[in-house]
Formats: sequence, structure tokens, C-alpha cells
Amino acid sequence: MLAKRLLAIGAAMPLAYFVSLFGVGSLHTGYSHTAQAPSDLGAHGAPFASLFNAGLGIAAACGFAAALGLFLGFRRAGAGTYVSLMTGLSLALLSFALLMSAIFPLPDPRHYGFNLYFAGLLTPLFGVLALRGVKDAGGARVIVLLGLIASFAIVLAIFGLFGAADETNSGLWVRALAAANFGTIGFLCWTVLQRQPD
Repeated sequence: MLAKRLLAIGAAMPLAYFVSLFGVGSLHTGYSHTAQAPSDLGAHGAPFASLFNAGLGIAAACGFAAALGLFLGFRRAGAGTYVSLMTGLSLALLSFALLMSAIFPLPDPRHYGFNLYFAGLLTPLFGVLALRGVKDAGGARVIVLLGLIASFAIVLAIFGLFGAADETNSGLWVRALAAANFGTIGFLCWTVLQRQPD
């Protein structure tokens, strides 16, 4: 069934991203996960840049699969059309930004994908709303909500609200955001996959 296959692929999105991040990072002598941005691994002239950017492309492909899978899967599980569509659309925009980052490495200004990464923060929000229409999904809804809250709290920290993020630890905060947001999206895919009718 198409929805199940897409959701299974989508659930691998965080794995594809972090395997690329830490795998290539381990090959890059002197690279700091604490202080440097993930994008530095794929920047023009960086060693193994093509390998990292290929990993981003794979993560983006998983994200596109997840976007369509969540729309189809939520509809089949009983969620409303609007929230199902918005869940998938917000994730498709995030995936497009990932693809832009893979195709246009730094210092190309297009690398940041027109700041569409922030659309991915809305995926768990719409996911929580969509799960209201899915039977026996109360526990999963709480987990996705916690992921949503964590993601927004980390964004606020990155922008200096709590005085916790600075140039010495900015890389850790970016990775924490990816873990919270991508991890929640992966869990959302797995949750909807488990609730597909036979």
C-alpha cells in the first residue's frame, strides 16, 4: 500500500540526516559539532562536502515521502482533510529547504532554502491536530506535543531568549533542534503507519 511505504521511508528521515551529519563529521579533521553549523560540512571546498550533501539529499527525499505519506495516511486513519493537508505541506516545504541546502552549498545564499526550514516547526503542530481524529492516539499526541514544545523552546534559545546559546555552543543547539524536530516527525510517521487500516 502506497501510504504505508511512504510512511516507512519518511520515518527514516532523521536517521538519514544524522548518519550523514555524524558520519561525515567524523571524517572531517578539526570539525567541531559543538561550535560549527552542519552546513559547514557541505560548504564549497570542504572535504567530503559531496558526501554530506548527498546525505542531505537523501534526507530530503525521505521528507518528501513523509509529506505525502502523512497526508494519505492521516486521511485513511480518519483525520480531517485540512489538517492532513497542512501536515504534509509544511513537511514538504521543510524537505524543499533541505534539498536546496544539498544542491546549493555555502556560501551560496540559496543554501538556506528561503528560510523554509521554519515551516517544519509547524509539522508537529498540525500533526497534533490531525491525531485528534485518529482512534487511540492520545499517548502519541502527547509525545508529538512535547516534541513541538521542545522545538520551539530550542528555537527561542538559539535566538538568544534564554542567554544559553553563543558562538561556542551554537552547533549543539542546532543539532538539538534537528533532533527534536526531525525526531518528532519520524515518530509521527511511525505513529500514523501503525494506525493504517489493513
